[in-house]
Amino acid sequence: MINYLVKVFLYLGLKDARKAVCTEYSTALKQLAMRRPKKQARLQRRLDALYDRVTVGPVSLLPSPTAGDLATQVAPHWRRGHFRLQAHGPTRSERKLIFVAPILVHADKLNDEAPRSKAYALTVGSVRA
Repeated sequence: MINYLVKVFLYLGLKDARKAVCTEYSTALKQLAMRRPKKQARLQRRLDALYDRVTVGPVSLLPSPTAGDLATQVAPHWRRGHFRLQAHGPTRSERKLIFVAPILVHADKLNDEAPRSKAYALTVGSVRA
């Protein structure tokens, strides 16, 4: 335990250390007095899982891609335009037909190269064209 505390204090002495104070428990206690009884009971049940803490870490983390992250990265590409029924009106109960324009996805990751194109198979009902 002492070894852990010494490392924390040495880390706090670094110039690129970041200290963030998170007071979830104290904030919830203050809100508890201002709530109605039903909401007080719900907040009281949440209090058991909350606690105040100080988070210590570097100012910025270096991105370290993992196997899961590599699978979620999408290459720059065009998202084709399409029609959709947009909800509008009172209580969003009415629908109007709008056209969503084509857009370039992840254009900021484009390195002076044309985004890849994709051949789409268009369907009319259940028959492919």
